[in-house]
Amino acid sequence: SLASSERLPRLGRLHALWALGQLASRHQSAAAGKALVAMIDDADFEVRTQAIRVLGEAHFSDAGEKISAHLSDENPRVRLFALLAVGKLGYRPAETILWENYAQIVGEDRYLRHAAVAALSQLSTVETLREKSQSTEASIRLLTLLVYRRWSDPADVGWFPMINDQPADHTAAIIPFLRDADPWIATEAA
Repeated sequence: SLASSERLPRLGRLHALWALGQLASRHQSAAAGKALVAMIDDADFEVRTQAIRVLGEAHFSDAGEKISAHLSDENPRVRLFALLAVGKLGYRPAETILWENYAQIVGEDRYLRHAAVAALSQLSTVETLREKSQSTEASIRLLTLLVYRRWSDPADVGWFPMINDQPADHTAAIIPFLRDADPWIATEAA
């Protein structure tokens, strides 16, 4: 209740929120997780940001739907942590939202693009990336390339994306991007 009390100063609320995060993460407290989920819609953008961040780090999967609603939050910091959280949670419905609304969610912000790549590297499938690599939109092709590039380095994702139960080498999938009509995409592929 301290974390949700708007009478407390922001810093006090954030400390209470982080304590709830510890309970949700380390002690698997469903009550703490539910209290954090309720804070996702707080009026204070930093409280929203930290609630989303903590829920993602705690892998509180019940929060996926509410967090994905903040992919279009007016505050870019909230959107950044919502992108990272849906990836950590593996919340698949967010993948469709992200691909369809990429321009509105990310725009030209490099930090948001990085977070989108981090999310999609956890959510997308090889089939989706093959389809998106044929997009007429340069921003979608760039995003696809960046996800492939991240998949090509298991140190970035901590795992090998698998095809037919075998580690997949996605380096070959990057080669067609070298011939992309957009010079920025071709340069990123190199």
